[in-house]
Amino acid sequence: MSEAPEYTLAATALLQDMAFIDMQKLIVDEAAEHEFPIVTNSAESVCCRTPIGDISAINLVSGLRLEIRASMDSAVALLKGGILEHLAETHLEIAEQVRWSDAPEAGGGLPKNFRYATVAGLTQHCKNFMRVTLQVSGLDSFVGEAIHFRLILPPAGLGEPEWPSVAPNGQTQWPKDEKALHRPVYTIRDMNLHTGQIMFDVFLHDGGRVTEWLKANPMGAQVGIMGPGGGGLLQSNRVFLFGDETAFPAIARILENLPHDASGIVVFATGDGSTDYPITAPPGIRLTWHHRETHRSLADIAIDVTHHQTDAFFWFAAEKQQVAHVRSELSAALKIRGQDSYISVYW
Repeated sequence: MSEAPEYTLAATALLQDMAFIDMQKLIVDEAAEHEFPIVTNSAESVCCRTPIGDISAINLVSGLRLEIRASMDSAVALLKGGILEHLAETHLEIAEQVRWSDAPEAGGGLPKNFRYATVAGLTQHCKNFMRVTLQVSGLDSFVGEAIHFRLILPPAGLGEPEWPSVAPNGQTQWPKDEKALHRPVYTIRDMNLHTGQIMFDVFLHDGGRVTEWLKANPMGAQVGIMGPGGGGLLQSNRVFLFGDETAFPAIARILENLPHDASGIVVFATGDGSTDYPITAPPGIRLTWHHRETHRSLADIAIDVTHHQTDAFFWFAAEKQQVAHVRSELSAALKIRGQDSYISVYW
């Protein structure tokens, strides 16, 4: 485990009506679901480390103190929203009463991790991918190892979109019904802090809501983004990466940032056999393109490879059923071997 980051921002909240053990279980369970490490777990405190900051709970004589630590306002806001969302699933009344030390009277206005953006470029990147360029009002928070963001799309044909706002407890409130916003997650493929632009690749497929949006040529359209968040770049010299088209951009970004002497195996699963998505990788990385119509699934390939090799970071992202299969077959073995991993549902 690397040394603890020196975070510059903190927000705390006292939860006097909740037992520490309940919050402890919530944090541990959510950490396990997202493959985040637990760096402290005792009768006195629990701490989960995410790519953008820490979520902690400290046991008090009466109740507990919830703490968020990060280096950017946007990260603090994202971590607040995440823990409150999960708290509301089992303790809705407590979640609604939370008040944070850095914003005790918060309410209304846009979330701190929300940015307006304008579509500034559309390019057919390869056969099945469109590269979208966004002009963004402020990219100060999009630095570091987190590489994902959430695209916020208003409903088609809506005259005046309603954007998210902040509830008094710091949680993001989303428009509902006919004003509901589409909120898919994408990987930042490239970014220019000087010009204020980010680029991301969209896998074009029938029935995809973003695919349909792109067909209407939305040049100049206003959208929103939130982030950064999710899994990030890898600090490893040996990797096993597996993903379908939805994961190609993330794998490409990871490969571009590996050390030149890195080694490993990458398997890309495609539905039509296309192998033209641009990939730049260190010479020691072996790239394989797998057609999904064959009798072997991406999950089975990943399981077979990993059972025989144990000295690499294991990374797998695909559709829900394949992810569930990988987790059921590999999660326990990876933990026993002390092998770092990231296993995530991308669709």
